[in-house]
Amino acid sequence: MGKASKQRIVLSILLVVLLLPFSVTGEEEPAWKSNGIDPSTWSDGPVVEDTPMQYSYFGDPVFAINVTYSP
Repeated sequence: MGKASKQRIVLSILLVVLLLPFSVTGEEEPAWKSNGIDPSTWSDGPVVEDTPMQYSYFGDPVFAINVTYSP
């Protein structure tokens, strides 16, 4: 083994050891994930506009989606 290849191996091991703690600390939960959302406090909402999409016609494919929020 030459001197250059030993240096590459040592440098590679050093980089792995130095970068390892950063990947381990990335497992903590970010602060924004722990914030709660309470929809009952919302004072705004969607504004209903008169558009052709509000009316269905015979033969048009129609489906309904029920959405609920549960913390």
